[in-house]
Amino acid sequence: MRATRFMLMRLNRLRSVFFILVIAIGPWAMQLSGSNVAAASKNQTAAQPCTASQLSVKPIEGLSTYGTKDYLVSLKNVSSTSCALKGYPQLRMLDAGGKSIATVVTHRGDFTGAKATGVTLVTVKPGWSALFSLMYRDSLDYTPATCPISDHVEILVPNMKESIILKWRIQPFGGATVAKLHCGEIGASFLSGPYHLTKSYGSPSPN
Repeated sequence: MRATRFMLMRLNRLRSVFFILVIAIGPWAMQLSGSNVAAASKNQTAAQPCTASQLSVKPIEGLSTYGTKDYLVSLKNVSSTSCALKGYPQLRMLDAGGKSIATVVTHRGDFTGAKATGVTLVTVKPGWSALFSLMYRDSLDYTPATCPISDHVEILVPNMKESIILKWRIQPFGGATVAKLHCGEIGASFLSGPYHLTKSYGSPSPN
């Protein structure tokens, strides 16, 4: 009789423990299941790489330290379909005739307000933007030397098939001293976002 009572008590305790475990891990199990479903759904509806016709590019000049020019460059989706951007944009300066001006682009880290600390796929909804930062040294530390001024700048995002060309006058300097002047040095960050820019920014001023 005692043995039977002992077994019943032990069985009840095991049932209680099992019930507590189900309550404790139940929400986590549901979260994991939901995450898997969401991930599968996301993969099925992943946005295609952006095309040049879907984007409007706008350089936004920011506050700079002495001797530098700093910009946030907005790539806004002006289409009715989401698209994706990824990586470090490549840039090439062009003269008025469309010929290349020597340009050297180096990679920078994330900028203040970036939504990631490394390269990631940015899905840009209609009306939203992906941003990257751009910095170059201006003429202040290199007088009386001079460097070419671009008439246009060509931007190529790694996951895009087409480049984007916009009217943009920049004059990047580089090198440790005037004697070691190296024109066309530009630092660019990876693309981050998406961002919904609500403020109306003016056009950047020429260098």
